[in-house]
Amino acid sequence: MDSLEPINTHVPLDVFDVVLSHVHDADDLRSCALVCGAWRPLARPYLFRGVVYRPAVPSRTFKDLVAFLSTLPEPGRFLRSVVVDGRSRDGERQLELDVDEILGQLAQLPTVTHITLTALRLSHPIPGTVASTPLDLSLAPKPSRAVKEVKIQECHFIRDVRPFRRILSSFGRIDALVLQHVFFESMVRAQPELAELPPLELELGTVFVSAVTGFTHVLEKMFGGFQRDAQPQSSPLSFAMALRGGTLYRATMIDIVRPLKKYVHTLSMNVLGFTCDLKWIIKEQVNSSPLKRSDVRVPKDWADGFHLEEYSSLDTLVLYSTTTSLLRREAATLLYSGILANNWRLLTQTPPQNLRHVELRFQRYGPHWRDTIDELWAIDDLEPALVRWETVDAGMLVRFPYLESFTCVLCDGGFVEQWGPFGKELAATPRSAHSRQAEFDDYVTFLQDAFPRLHAAGRLHFRMSDV
Repeated sequence: MDSLEPINTHVPLDVFDVVLSHVHDADDLRSCALVCGAWRPLARPYLFRGVVYRPAVPSRTFKDLVAFLSTLPEPGRFLRSVVVDGRSRDGERQLELDVDEILGQLAQLPTVTHITLTALRLSHPIPGTVASTPLDLSLAPKPSRAVKEVKIQECHFIRDVRPFRRILSSFGRIDALVLQHVFFESMVRAQPELAELPPLELELGTVFVSAVTGFTHVLEKMFGGFQRDAQPQSSPLSFAMALRGGTLYRATMIDIVRPLKKYVHTLSMNVLGFTCDLKWIIKEQVNSSPLKRSDVRVPKDWADGFHLEEYSSLDTLVLYSTTTSLLRREAATLLYSGILANNWRLLTQTPPQNLRHVELRFQRYGPHWRDTIDELWAIDDLEPALVRWETVDAGMLVRFPYLESFTCVLCDGGFVEQWGPFGKELAATPRSAHSRQAEFDDYVTFLQDAFPRLHAAGRLHFRMSDV
């Protein structure tokens, strides 16, 4: 009977390949690989495009990974992502590794373009000392190697900044460098050598930093000696930071970005974590007191320390306005007002000469409620007001006469990627009852009314976020 004939006799295998390319759940891909002999070679490349190895867990080490990959036909044809996870089996301890050992292992996976180092204590021998295990660096990645992303999260760099710079200097280009929840240790006896670190000769596309801490004399060396002038054809440098509360985090960002200032073309700053504690965004406030004005931080001169006038190549400033379904009515309006006020503080400290483009990304955690628009409008009704929509609308045209576009990027759902990882404390929220297109249309109508001068001048634009 025709109904019993294999489906692939009627549908080309290329069509199945396109369908499988959109499947990301590992269990679903395993099921697809077991459908029939024709599907197995189609599903395998997508099932094993990303792998994880855990050096601290027996049977999950790099040696075990290599042995497993040797059982696959042409693993290099589809392997693109690797995660090095330093946690022990019980998740209580982090493994200490020399970065050269990791780099030597990654050199044996030349097709990998996305690298994540997580929960590791990373070290590198101090010059003049004897390394515990001599390593054949012939396996180390050549400086010409280009990767799309290097992500370092929940890691501890031991002694100083040298292990971090060793990682960077092993690549010719990194499209996106992501640093989240990273601590840089300091050792007094290592500091004299820090002044003699070689220059960084690599091409960076985007650098994203969140919750990175350490001592000033270490952090300012993270990108010290960065040489971009030697690569005139390189793409513009973007630097993004997720600001958190407290003087320490703010000072940390200033120290890190200082060597890169003159190269930054696009500067992205999310002031949410600086404006309030993230608990107000991600946790149900059922049994706690409501958000008060004292919970919202809007210091008068907080943006001065960034010295934005020194960003001589700055062309685009990206800001964020974050909403949450877990705060409603007056409490939500108070939070959104604080975020808008801190964004305006940044704008008033930005020199007008070079700035041509501003992006305001409307990011959200949880579903979109149409009440959110009313809560944003109510910013103008707060007394005393932290800032008003009219102030931003009129002030943009006065302060930035060369401004070409003020683009509102709507429906940004990348909150967890930017502020996480959260683990179990991340609250579950219901799905939105409205489509992204309905959300987009709601915001367009609201923002055209909130920024009438920018709209009339042809500077106000709208775009739907790709995340």
